Amino acid sequence: MNLLEKIFRERFETTTQGELLRRRLLGRVDKIHSEDIVLWSVKPEMGFDVVRIEQRNAKALVWFDKHNDLISALRRLVPEKEESLE
Repeated sequence: MNLLEKIFRERFETTTQGELLRRRLLGRVDKIHSEDIVLWSVKPEMGFDVVRIEQRNAKALVWFDKHNDLISALRRLVPEKEESLE
């Protein structure tokens, strides 16, 4: 991975407080608490997956998972809320 990829790559991780973090460019962080996730689903595409996260406040997030770290984080945090699209 070159320097530009390290700078611009989004990273997803979980915290011990039950939060999903999305770390973005320049240190910006988006947080979702596990209790606010109603369900989530994955739509595989070529080269990346599209992950849709439905929240308790009726908002939906659509994030791209290029490195499978988002899906791994969601499966650790809220595996029971995964919806199968099959």
